[in-house]
Amino acid sequence: MWKKEKPKDKSFDFGEQKQLMVDIYEQGRLLKTINRVAVVLLAAGNEEDFKQMLLDGMDLIGQCLKADLVQIWANELIDNTLHFVLQYRWMSDIGKTAHPVEIGTAIPYSTRWKELFQQGECVHGPI
Repeated sequence: MWKKEKPKDKSFDFGEQKQLMVDIYEQGRLLKTINRVAVVLLAAGNEEDFKQMLLDGMDLIGQCLKADLVQIWANELIDNTLHFVLQYRWMSDIGKTAHPVEIGTAIPYSTRWKELFQQGECVHGPI
């Protein structure tokens, strides 16, 4: 004998709808900011202009995300060991009250991080 299934609850959660609308708005705001950053970077005429435009772009991203710190780290091979090196930094007024890592700081990758990256994984959360 077939069992009758209970009808699915088709009630609508207005809280979920509101959160979805907030998420869509924030996603649109971030996308517009990234587009503005791209325009700023494409306008850079030379290396000095590029550096200032990059910092301006980081400022736009930091403000959009309401972040206190935006950093760009690059991979560098130092003494045959892979390091990540701080290249650029933007800080909000609050971020400027913290003790920042100095530009040029080089930190070697841990064995665990290398394993994660080789497996296509990411490092999430505080380091």
